[in-house]
Amino acid sequence: MVILEWVNANGWIMTVIALLAGAFLTKRRELYLKLAEKKGEHYSKYFDILYAPQFNDRLYYYQKTNIVLYGSREVLEKLAVCEKNGISITDQKRNLEFYELIYEMKKDIEKPRLTLSLFKRIFHKNNLEENVKDILFDYKKKSN
Repeated sequence: MVILEWVNANGWIMTVIALLAGAFLTKRRELYLKLAEKKGEHYSKYFDILYAPQFNDRLYYYQKTNIVLYGSREVLEKLAVCEKNGISITDQKRNLEFYELIYEMKKDIEKPRLTLSLFKRIFHKNNLEENVKDILFDYKKKSN
């Protein structure tokens, strides 16, 4: 009862809080859309370079770097698998891996996220580091 009386007496505080929350959510949505647009540009440039008649290693490496910077964790995992095994349309297994990469990129563009949960950031850090090394440096971990 005391809380309701306080809210009735100080309703302007609730209005200010609602306005600030609305502004925050609107700005966050704008950032989501801008990030999704950037990701889409980099993903399409990656495929343009990959399928170009004159393959350019330098541009390919540059575009992989952009995907590492902008891509989601799931896209990096799929791209690391494709980079380790190679991209081929004729081999059934590699073709499926490439399809999964494209599917993750599409999901990433359609349902963008800015941040992951703290749990994922802490516990998947090593896996992310290995994926980045696989993508950029063709790093092969030695098996024991």
